[in-house]
Amino acid sequence: MPRPNKKKMAYYEIKLTLSQPEPWKDIFTAILGDAGCDSFMDGDDENVLLAYIKEELYDEAVIRDALENHGMEVEVKYAVSKVQEQATEVLLEYVKMDENTTPDQIMAAVAKLEDAQKQKVQSAVLRYSKGLLLYIAVLFLPNFAAAAAADGL
Repeated sequence: MPRPNKKKMAYYEIKLTLSQPEPWKDIFTAILGDAGCDSFMDGDDENVLLAYIKEELYDEAVIRDALENHGMEVEVKYAVSKVQEQATEVLLEYVKMDENTTPDQIMAAVAKLEDAQKQKVQSAVLRYSKGLLLYIAVLFLPNFAAAAAADGL
C-alpha cells in the first residue's frame, strides 16, 4: 500500500467553553468557520466546542475578535493550543495506510507490532486528545468517518 503524503500539517485547537451550549455551539461553529476553522467537535462537556484551524490560516487577532467582541448574551472562555503532528507521524511510522485503510486494519496492524512499538503508539494516543485522533483518522482515512459514525463515535 502506498503511504499517504507525509507533508507536515500543523493545526491549532481552539477550545471554547460556553455558558450555554444551545444555540451557541452552532452560532460559534459558523463564526469560527468564517475565521478559517475547518473541523469541529463537541468536547467532553456539553458546553465545550473544539475547533481546528490550519496553522497557515490562523490569525490570533481574528480569532480573538470573533470570540471576545461577539456582542451576544453568552459568556465565552477559550484556550488556543498548537496541535503537534507527532500522533500522525507515529501512526505512519508503524502502520502502512492509504485512503482505503479501515479502522479495523489499523487496529490489526497495531496489534501485530512489537511491544516497544505498541508502547510508542499508545503513548502518542494518550498524549493527544480523542478529538485530534479522530480528526487525524478522518483526514487520512475517509472510510474511518463512515465506520466511526456507524459505531456512534
